[in-house]
Amino acid sequence: MAVFFSCPVCGVDHRSRLLALRRRYFNEVLPELGEIAELCPNTDQWVTLRFEDLRWEEDARKRAGWV
Repeated sequence: MAVFFSCPVCGVDHRSRLLALRRRYFNEVLPELGEIAELCPNTDQWVTLRFEDLRWEEDARKRAGWV
């Protein structure tokens, strides 16, 4: 249940600081935020994102290779 974003600076997918416990929260609440600032861990630059730049994954452990 994690939110990821594709970084426009380095082009890599990063885990967001945002957390959406349910898909409904992701679809209903996050679009209301407008612009979101995230820190790229590769370049230490702040990037501005929109909801369209975010991706929700229910089981992020698989993506990280923990399972």
